[in-house]
Amino acid sequence: MSKPNIQKVLAQLKPDFEEKRQISTPVLLSDNKGSCLKREVSTDLESEIKSWCKGGQKTHDAVQWLRQNIRHKVRHYGKLQLYVWLGTCDLTIKSGKFTSIRSTNNDTVDYLVSKYQEIISIVNEYRDISVTFLEIPSYSISKWNKSRCHQNPENFREDDRLLESQVELLNEHIRSLNLTTRSPKFSLDLRRNRRVNKGKKTIYYFNYELYKDGVHPCSSLAKLWLRRLTLLITKDCYST
Repeated sequence: MSKPNIQKVLAQLKPDFEEKRQISTPVLLSDNKGSCLKREVSTDLESEIKSWCKGGQKTHDAVQWLRQNIRHKVRHYGKLQLYVWLGTCDLTIKSGKFTSIRSTNNDTVDYLVSKYQEIISIVNEYRDISVTFLEIPSYSISKWNKSRCHQNPENFREDDRLLESQVELLNEHIRSLNLTTRSPKFSLDLRRNRRVNKGKKTIYYFNYELYKDGVHPCSSLAKLWLRRLTLLITKDCYST
């Protein structure tokens, strides 16, 4: 998708919550992705989303925070719809200002799934909480390192390939964990295609130019992702 296409899609996506009553409070538990969305809030519906987001937050830390604070949050807000958008900061490892792939196999994916299951166990202790895991959008290690002035960011293209594969595998697990709901497929908003061999073959790729630095969405993309989230919220948190 391109930036002009994002504007067209935004014009078409209109959350329908008129004459509906709110039955639960939407909460986003995330890293800096969630903070990027929070900065684009512009409607009453969007402002209803409670943000439990922290830049650079790893899933282990978020699980610990949730375990320590969830009882108080339930008492304060009542019925909660929890949206978990974690994993981006776990799949890569940071060395100074640069990043690289954390694992060349699927160990990190398996670890994240175990952490998601911990969240399910925590939530299951409270009848007033439901949880939805949001799919992780694909992102680019080489673009991030380029934005941090690495001398040879192209050396990380194999890391990008591995990362894209791990993100897709993780998202498959997320779809399996979401028993009664579905997450938006955020990576599809990055997907573009071009024809090669005189139009006989189509190649698909991710348009990481929609990111500010290979990881964090630009303003228009963040608005689109926020809109997709609010569409889900109108189904989960509002009733006629």
